[in-house]
Amino acid sequence: MGCNPNDPLTKTNSSKELIMANANDKSVPEVSVRTLSVARKHRRWVCPVNYPHHLPYGNDGPDVPAIRLMGQWLERAGFEMESQVRVEVQKGKLVITPA
Repeated sequence: MGCNPNDPLTKTNSSKELIMANANDKSVPEVSVRTLSVARKHRRWVCPVNYPHHLPYGNDGPDVPAIRLMGQWLERAGFEMESQVRVEVQKGKLVITPA
């Protein structure tokens, strides 16, 4: 088993077949790099119902950084629509995995 080059249990029968198999491989690469921009989003501040009237109230909230991810590549990477994700926050790095 596996010694005969024509054995169906052998992964590849020759180096030529291995090259052809690699050329025909259309799967998603293990690592894909994308460059995204961190946008500035304005977060409108909503006044709570029981907000004390003697405290100052402004319509403006702070600007916050925002990153938008969307595209079919997310589903190919294992992120199903309507599913939850886990975001691990590290210094200078976000790791996003399906929850």
